Amino acid sequence: MIGLMFLVAIGLYMAVLIFATRLAYRLTRKRGWSRLQSSGAAVAALLAVYLPVFWDYIPTVIAQQHYYATQAGFSVSKSVEEWAKENPDVIPQLTHDPRAPNVQVGDSWRWPLNQRIASEYQNPERVFLTVRRREARIVDVKNGETLARFVDFRAGPAALGLGGEGWWKVWLGRNSCDSSDSGFEVPFSEYSASWIKFSGLTVNKTRMRRP
Repeated sequence: MIGLMFLVAIGLYMAVLIFATRLAYRLTRKRGWSRLQSSGAAVAALLAVYLPVFWDYIPTVIAQQHYYATQAGFSVSKSVEEWAKENPDVIPQLTHDPRAPNVQVGDSWRWPLNQRIASEYQNPERVFLTVRRREARIVDVKNGETLARFVDFRAGPAALGLGGEGWWKVWLGRNSCDSSDSGFEVPFSEYSASWIKFSGLTVNKTRMRRP
């Protein structure tokens, strides 16, 4: 039902847009304006109808593409194996507790993957109009070292929350900078899962060593 209402609204809007453009051109031509002048008047009429509704569409697209090209991405600074080689004495103590509560650390929420490693999701930050920056990290909680990180940008009313500012501007919705809807969450989640799996393996190895 809501989708049908949007289609009707778009149809009416397009009709008004075309009508205003043609009317401006015809009236100015009847008054003796040149074709160039009448074309300018038609463009002005089109913008007068277009801008109040769609003024933020092009800036939103440009802004997201800019942030995508300059900041977005997923990177791993240290693999599980590399970290394990640097911390061999800690490995037998690592376990993953799925019931471990998440805690707030500054403007981020931290989920423990084991006693030393945690994933942190930063609260989304508005950077331009409805464009929001999303960042998450895998960190060593003992020394604060970042082992992996992703930065992504999404736009539109959904990025600001349902019922929020400009909720009806569905055309502003722009998904992850990545080609998939899930964005950089996929490789980030896979990296997180490798730590959970690693913690489980260390528990099994410790049990096997016990007499």
